[in-house]
Amino acid sequence: MRPWTNDEAIKRWAQFPREVLDAMEPDGDFARRQLLNPALLRLLGDMHGQRILDAGCGHGYLSRMLAARGAQVTGVEPAQALYDYATSKETGEPRGIRYVQADLCQLPDLGAPFDAVVANMVLLDIPDWAGAMNACVAALAPGGLFVFSIIHPCFEQLAPSWREHGEYRIGEYFTEYEIHGPYGPNFHRPLSAYLNELARLGCQLRELAEPALDPAVAATAGGGADAYVHLPNFLIVAARRALPNGEPSGPSAAACDGGRPSPWPAHPADPRAARRRLAGRSGRRPRRAGCGLPPGRRPAGHRGRGPGALR
Repeated sequence: MRPWTNDEAIKRWAQFPREVLDAMEPDGDFARRQLLNPALLRLLGDMHGQRILDAGCGHGYLSRMLAARGAQVTGVEPAQALYDYATSKETGEPRGIRYVQADLCQLPDLGAPFDAVVANMVLLDIPDWAGAMNACVAALAPGGLFVFSIIHPCFEQLAPSWREHGEYRIGEYFTEYEIHGPYGPNFHRPLSAYLNELARLGCQLRELAEPALDPAVAATAGGGADAYVHLPNFLIVAARRALPNGEPSGPSAAACDGGRPSPWPAHPADPRAARRRLAGRSGRRPRRAGCGLPPGRRPAGHRGRGPGALR
């Protein structure tokens, strides 16, 4: 695979056609509506009054959904066409969303730490994905929730394989490689790469979700959709940033979710309450654990943008 820079990826995604974005309104394409959105909203839980960073927000559909549920949303997006679309929607129908045009690996000062950060179909599109994940975790308050979604690394290009063979086939898994898309690149990485980086950042895994498509929906969708009744197209990961004194920030085990309710509470203790408790013990505001970018780490662009429908 040829090396990519963040700037190159951002320039590719900056040409995203507006008519494709219009077709994804108001709540994303088929795959997002049926598989991603329900899992993301469940994992985020009650977001009323929560400060949420939509990292790599694309054209802003998820930002608008979160704001409609009472969240105080900041959306960060570097690609011009996507940023312009998001800001034009906010201008036409204000929801109190703040949009910032920036590379996730070069975040400006966004104010106080966030209660939650969501990176929806973004990390798989970023050359320096580890730097972006680092920045997302660093933007969280202690005990804050980090949720990210990607195409499942074990089942990429699932629908085409299912249509051709009636089953899923894959020839390479361990090597990082580019997956060409119509609007920008995606990058395959082993699942262990994402989870090991999460552990390196000191985050505590709460849940892995692998949403399954309802058979009744698949029967009417066509196009290989029945593959998603049997195998997962998406992987959604929820983790908590560690508290400064090492106290547990939520359940320590992960749950595998095939579209079933999680055995863990949907929204454990509010990280803001945890910060208040810690401040009360020490008499001062707790210091954020260091999760800044490592020296020499350079930026990345992002997007799991394209209509993810049945890839």
